[in-house]
Amino acid sequence: MIADLIERLEKATESDNALDVEIEVALFEPDAEAIGARANSAGSKVIYTLADGTEVTYRAADWSLAINKQRTLAILRAKEDSA
Repeated sequence: MIADLIERLEKATESDNALDVEIEVALFEPDAEAIGARANSAGSKVIYTLADGTEVTYRAADWSLAINKQRTLAILRAKEDSA
């Protein structure tokens, strides 16, 4: 999963919202406030499940934006190494 995201991000020539959503979900770490994250059915936004069971929908961060790409790759590689 992470390796696929790294490969796709390396090959991306422009920002990609669907890829941003997948990266956001892959990097999600549960905490006391939010216990889950998933893509909406269109793959265009992230739905977070809060500890009380409610769900909130947000746009993903711009992980694939050119200015963020190298930082995002470093974060994904670190997550892959820690798995």
